[in-house]
Amino acid sequence: MFNGDATTSDDANVIASQSVPVVQIATVNGCHLDANLVGKALKKTSLDNLRLIFIENIGNLICPAEFPSVRKRE
Repeated sequence: MFNGDATTSDDANVIASQSVPVVQIATVNGCHLDANLVGKALKKTSLDNLRLIFIENIGNLICPAEFPSVRKRE
């Protein structure tokens, strides 16, 4: 499981507590995972015994707060 988060590892800690292997991906000031961040996480992971990788992205929860969702009528 790859877990993307801008500021904390709280979700990754919960996932790991369930005996699920997890790699925390810190997006820092970004609000989404990009291919470069996922690629770096892949390098930290042994892919030999994996059949499936879940990637949890935080973008949909954080980014909308930074952008106006409606436009004022002019």
